[in-house]
Amino acid sequence: MKEETYPFVENGNKLLVFNSTTHEYEEYEGTIPGLFLSGSAINSEIRLDDLSVLHDVHIEINGDNHRIHVGSNKDSDPGKSCGIKTSYWFLGYNNCSLEIGNDIGIQSGTSISLVEPYARCKIGNHCRMAAGVNIYASDAHPIIDIRTRQVLNFGGGERALVIGDRCWLGLNSMILKNAFLADYTIVGAGSVVTKKFSEPNTIVAGNPARVVRTNVERIDLWTEVNLSKDEKK
Repeated sequence: MKEETYPFVENGNKLLVFNSTTHEYEEYEGTIPGLFLSGSAINSEIRLDDLSVLHDVHIEINGDNHRIHVGSNKDSDPGKSCGIKTSYWFLGYNNCSLEIGNDIGIQSGTSISLVEPYARCKIGNHCRMAAGVNIYASDAHPIIDIRTRQVLNFGGGERALVIGDRCWLGLNSMILKNAFLADYTIVGAGSVVTKKFSEPNTIVAGNPARVVRTNVERIDLWTEVNLSKDEKK
């Protein structure tokens, strides 16, 4: 009896898993617990450094020549909220790229969309995302000038959506196409990020988001900080 596998691995697509012994990526046969793949992709590739990262992740890929790379959580502190939980990623059209770093923590209900040719999204190391975060690295539909028929909102792959290292995205926040978050950026709950924030260690919040505080740092757990007597009141 043939072992159950994903339809994705047909049509020139590859599912590659990092072998920590040989330090090489090897083609994976069969299904992976916590990962569901669908769509009609051609010549696309998914690279996974650590299978334990994925917990109920659905990736739908349509079109040609997409690339996805998800880093490892093997060196993460087991007491912290790491891994990717109940997340939906959609890549459409052609030549999209999604890169997610090491030690990632994504809570339930998060979505990542790249539905424009050559759309790119890069998420750095040690990032945390609360529930309901939506990341749109592209517009869902082209907008054209009715006189010239010129496409007005095509990124062309030159302006990737970038989330730096150790960023924290608050509950139900939304990160839109062409956004840039420097390292150690905190995004307030319900905020909509539409532009570049190049200064690290800031809090951005609002719709559209703006800088509301600088010189801050995210700490993962309350047990890692010392509260003064005044703060405890």
